[in-house]
Amino acid sequence: MSNRSLADRRFTDETRLIVAQIPQRALSRGLFQLDDTSVPALALWTLIRWERKVGLAALEKMHVDLDGLAHKLDELLSQKAEENPPRRSKDGRTIIWDSSGPLEPLLDQAEIEARTLQHNYVGSEHLLLAIITKAETQLSSILDAHLISYETAQKTILELLAA
Repeated sequence: MSNRSLADRRFTDETRLIVAQIPQRALSRGLFQLDDTSVPALALWTLIRWERKVGLAALEKMHVDLDGLAHKLDELLSQKAEENPPRRSKDGRTIIWDSSGPLEPLLDQAEIEARTLQHNYVGSEHLLLAIITKAETQLSSILDAHLISYETAQKTILELLAA
């Protein structure tokens, strides 16, 4: 893991905004503890609720039911929040997690996806591929149910970028 800041990465402005929203969206959903099982689901939820960029356009071109996907992600994230209730300090205040650690594997994977496609930037399309790659069992099941596979997403992304 590189543990670099967003400023040190070659992320597009849109991707930086998506990633920057993840901690706030996690807290608003009651996710006070994040791990490698909840970060990809939260990142995907943020991506599909963001403005229309290549990652979202790829899902649309794949004919993914975005509202249905968002609903399933809501359920998964609610379950994660219940599994990980807030921790309290000795004075009773809620302990907020450090967002840099749990996000690093996903961000590193997005950079790998960009290099694999020989791109010199990391966009929402690379973030989508990283989410699919890093999806744990529950998220993988949701992706499978919506016919979202790495191969199909990558092919669709390449078609969109070539157009």
